[in-house]
Amino acid sequence: MKRILTFIFTLVFIALANTLANAQCNTDPIAEKMASKLGDFTFLKTYKVDGNKSGSVEFSYVFSKDTQYLLMYGDATDETAKVLVTLYDGSRKELASNFDRKNNRFLPGIGYKCTATGIYYMTFNTKDASDKCGVSVLGFKK
Repeated sequence: MKRILTFIFTLVFIALANTLANAQCNTDPIAEKMASKLGDFTFLKTYKVDGNKSGSVEFSYVFSKDTQYLLMYGDATDETAKVLVTLYDGSRKELASNFDRKNNRFLPGIGYKCTATGIYYMTFNTKDASDKCGVSVLGFKK
């Protein structure tokens, strides 16, 4: 009987922990909202950014020459979160950022016209937004 109770308790604990972990940052509705904001850009990829996990997250994607890219970031509150999004080329040279230094504010996205085909890196710094659950979407147009 003791084994059965221990087994049941363990199953309940695992199910509860899994439910709580998934509820912390549900990005599906945010992703749909952000994809609709791409305008005439074609949707490529979604990047989940969970501010509860770490201070900085990095993703990569192969960009093509003579193609325009739009990288948008948003969260559930429908406001531009204080998440620093930075785009780097393959040699880690900073190309663009969503932070407007002149006006001291964060912009919802980054536009970039690619001049060379290669791997590009996108970092999302959530140090000042540790409670943010957001999504970035990448779109392109020729």
